[in-house]
Amino acid sequence: MSNLSGDRQHFVPQAYLKRFTDTNKKDGLLYVYDLLRDKEFISAPAGVAHRNQYYRFTEDLYPDIDPDIVDKILDDNVPILDDLIGNIIETRKIPIPSSENIFESIYTQMGLMIARSPESRINSILLTEVAIKEFALTQLEDAPQEIKALVEEKGVYEAFKIDFNEDYFKQKTIELAASYTETLCRRTWQIVETPQDCHFITSDLPISVRKLTSYGAGSLADPNTVVFFPISKYIGLVGEFNSIESYQLLNREQVALLNTQTLERPLAQVFSCANDSI
Repeated sequence: MSNLSGDRQHFVPQAYLKRFTDTNKKDGLLYVYDLLRDKEFISAPAGVAHRNQYYRFTEDLYPDIDPDIVDKILDDNVPILDDLIGNIIETRKIPIPSSENIFESIYTQMGLMIARSPESRINSILLTEVAIKEFALTQLEDAPQEIKALVEEKGVYEAFKIDFNEDYFKQKTIELAASYTETLCRRTWQIVETPQDCHFITSDLPISVRKLTSYGAGSLADPNTVVFFPISKYIGLVGEFNSIESYQLLNREQVALLNTQTLERPLAQVFSCANDSI
């Protein structure tokens, strides 16, 4: 659970990260490589993948809203994620939801995992900013002359500076998760398992996308991509638009390829159960 006072709110749940520690418990240890600081250190899940007041609303702007409502909704779903991952590890099958509760689907939980990431919020802000500025271009004919001159001199993207209150994008977390979930459900999913002598790593962006026929990342909707979601040190989910078997025991080279995919696009940090992979 994250701290409901609004401080240190995790965008990657500790219940997920514990499965990559040396003990499979929240008080276990992760080997962390921080790419931004080029630094390696050891930490429990509580010490990584969080930001202060990341989901908390500005109280004076929204006095009638519980400032931690988004964080509470996400925290309420963490036990469901934990149970789903435990079920997949135990049965090597993706469970079918036992009720109409959409959050009992691993795909919904994956959508939430993507939507709650800082990268998702940054992308939402950038897309909104582009849309506003493109609309502004359509209104230039009626704009004051000094505005026209400024746009002509600097271009619309430099002429207009927009400061966003991130509360709007905090509200959009669940809505974004629904759109990601819809795309994830269109893929065929395979459970993959490592040999006993190697393991998966994960990152502060646990769900990664890689192009199948060319170098680099792709989008979730791109049919020419593979999605990888490691759910523990030894078990992961691979999703493609092609038909694939429901389970595969990997060799070391295949594990290395998927770990490389995780390494290619973390937000800032990569996590491992040992210091031999990063």
